[in-house]
Amino acid sequence: MNSSKGEFVLEATRVFDGDTVHAGWDIVVRDGRVDAVGPGAGYAVDNRIAYGDATLLPGLIDAHTHTDIAGLRAAVRFGVTTEIDLGSDPQWMTPARRAARDTTDVAAVISASFGATISGGHPNVLVGTHYPRPFPTVERPEDAGSFVHDRIAEGADLVKLIIEDYACWPYAPVPRMSSDLATALVGAAHAAGMRAVAHVTSVSGLAQAVDAGVDGIAHLPMDRTPDLGELIRRMAAVGVFCTTTLTMLAALSGEHDAAALADDPRVAMRLDTDELATLRRRHRTKYHPAPALIAMHSTVRDLAENGVTLLAGTDAASAAIPGLAHGASLHEEMRLLVRAGLTPTEALRSATSSVADAYGLESGRVRPGAPADFLVVSGDPTVDIRDSLNIRGVWRRGTSVGPGSDRRI
Repeated sequence: MNSSKGEFVLEATRVFDGDTVHAGWDIVVRDGRVDAVGPGAGYAVDNRIAYGDATLLPGLIDAHTHTDIAGLRAAVRFGVTTEIDLGSDPQWMTPARRAARDTTDVAAVISASFGATISGGHPNVLVGTHYPRPFPTVERPEDAGSFVHDRIAEGADLVKLIIEDYACWPYAPVPRMSSDLATALVGAAHAAGMRAVAHVTSVSGLAQAVDAGVDGIAHLPMDRTPDLGELIRRMAAVGVFCTTTLTMLAALSGEHDAAALADDPRVAMRLDTDELATLRRRHRTKYHPAPALIAMHSTVRDLAENGVTLLAGTDAASAAIPGLAHGASLHEEMRLLVRAGLTPTEALRSATSSVADAYGLESGRVRPGAPADFLVVSGDPTVDIRDSLNIRGVWRRGTSVGPGSDRRI
């Protein structure tokens, strides 16, 4: 494994900088960061690593996970060098943060810590199966400030609201937080200089989140109403981003693309036996029919056409959710976004620069000052998104990591 100290140049036929493609660029890396980019930028540097006919991209960013050290380590194997953790327990997030800070074989992590929910609300029904202990709850608008303060004390980088009543799920209904509480939580997050992101799965929940002033939503609404078009235009007007999680929705609908993904040798070589088994496993219940997924593809197109920023996220979790795997599923998410109507370049932006802009991250672009986090692949994923899995190299803070990554090109 290579040291992140010193200076060297990376060369590839194509460089996707997070926004567009460039030919003939040098990428100069110094002490784990991008020092310079452009034609001839590294002319005076002797230490040169040439990939030849390949595409160099920023390290990918999964905008929706529930992660731990193992998940962050799996992510890096697929060139996913940052994960946005939208709900976890500090018991495992604290060591994960430490590992991300001190080593280069795990992805960077941005975390919400515990999500905001009310007594009896989602995800408390998952305690004992997916979570070892109940979530802390917040009941009254006047308690929003203390809830946010407690998350900051745990190291949270953002605040997540859970606006869910299972209206779109085959479960018994659960109570959903009030609009007053949602608005208070968003206000407390913004007062603390933090972003607020809401879990929603219904159009009514989405409307409540937008009314509350959130910065972004996680998931697509699983129902469609005549009012959705107007709501999408409101999202665009106020700059609310949407994290799509089509991979999770595909698994729940019974359209089990993950089985084929697990059989892809480019994926299988990077996952252990348990990870492959989880990726292949089906949900015992088909939560949503395939037509619901087709409707969500239509929602993706409507969001994009109206200028809503889309972020690629998977909902991959440390709890081994069937049909999902850290790292691998983000490549599938981009493929599904293209299937829904985005161009390959738009899908790549949704996993790089768009996430960086939404969360104010240094990563997500190949530019001076950014962390030297890269994915190098054979082919051109801006033309064929499936080429994103042709992994030839992964770099984390200027260090070559993961299977297929080797300085001796």
